[in-house]
Amino acid sequence: MATDPSQSATVSSGPRASSGPSASSGPGQDLRLEDIPGYSRLPCNQCLFWTSPCGCRKGDRCVFCHHAVAQEQAHLSNRRPRKNQRDQMKSFIKELVEHLNAEQEPQEVAEK
Repeated sequence: MATDPSQSATVSSGPRASSGPSASSGPGQDLRLEDIPGYSRLPCNQCLFWTSPCGCRKGDRCVFCHHAVAQEQAHLSNRRPRKNQRDQMKSFIKELVEHLNAEQEPQEVAEK
C-alpha cells in the first residue's frame, strides 16, 4: 500500500496515542498528521512496544509513532520469519528447483 505523503491523512486519537500538546482536542476526535509535532510523512517509524500487550512505558516521551496509522502498518513489518518457517521455505525452494531441473534435462537431451 503506497501512500502519497502530500495527501492529507487523519488519525484517531485513541487512549494509547501519544501525540503531544496538539492532541488536546479530546478523545475520539480526528487529528491531521500535519498537526502532530515530529510527524513528517508516511510510512511512520512505529514503536514496537506500543503494539505489545504491555504497551510503551515512555508514553508521550517516546520518539516513535503511537498512532493508528502505525497499527495499520504493523502487519507490513519486515520482521524475520521464525526458523521453522525459514526451513520450510528453504526445503520448498529446493524441491521446486530440483523439479524444474528434472523437467529441463530431458528437453536439453532432445535438442542435442
